[in-house]
Amino acid sequence: MDVFVINLDRSPDRWQDLRRRASAAGFHPIRFRATDGHALPPAEIARLRALQSGRYPALAAAELGCLLSHRALWQAHLTSARDWALILEDDAHFAGLAPLLTDSDWIPADADIVKCEAFPEKARLGPTCETTCATTRAGVTLARLKGRYHGTAGYFLSRRGAAKLLALSQTRIEAVDRLVFDLALRGRDRCRIYQTNPAPVIQDMFLRSAERRGFASTLESERTPKPASRRWQRLRRSLDLRRLAPILCRLTSRDRIKRVRYRADPTETRNT
Repeated sequence: MDVFVINLDRSPDRWQDLRRRASAAGFHPIRFRATDGHALPPAEIARLRALQSGRYPALAAAELGCLLSHRALWQAHLTSARDWALILEDDAHFAGLAPLLTDSDWIPADADIVKCEAFPEKARLGPTCETTCATTRAGVTLARLKGRYHGTAGYFLSRRGAAKLLALSQTRIEAVDRLVFDLALRGRDRCRIYQTNPAPVIQDMFLRSAERRGFASTLESERTPKPASRRWQRLRRSLDLRRLAPILCRLTSRDRIKRVRYRADPTETRNT
């Protein structure tokens, strides 16, 4: 299976570091040249921002570049002969990833995307799928992702999934992780997304070990978080929704709300 790493020309250190770690882990990634959002013409930035829903703040130039980078890779994968590819961002860390790269037989037949990244928020997951030889070797299980779960540092993408994402991104523009792991989960032609648990990939800024590189985010400095409404602030004060959601989930479905841990993080033991 091909492994692509999205990397800006101005960040060669990230590519060299990831390539060295990947070689030591037993696989050889392919560099995919990222789109530099700061090089986009102002008219193109305005055109793309006009496609946003208004639910979130206007995307910064770097965020638009990130989305366009992923979208260009979706297009390249769609025209390739490979059924599946792994997409990584250049600040990704990985552990136990190699057993999942030998073939795609472990991926459910109805899957469009398999997210293999741990993110510091809880995920809503369906029942655990039957294990396979590859997932057993990798020490992970699979479950349907049933709700928004951010991060695009590592995900397996099928050509069918690439086609769906490309179609969606023609009319909807948002941050790439919102587009893939929120908007694409809903709607008429939704993507069927699975999540590995534990996850063999994590972004550098969330790593809890000495392996952390301390890479500065190319996005966070430009993001302008949308302030919460007064009504939402009052509701949060009156109810601890983070505690209430797992209880409601258990009462109304077989889904679980849990924290997906990183495969190599021995300090993360809680999954509820």
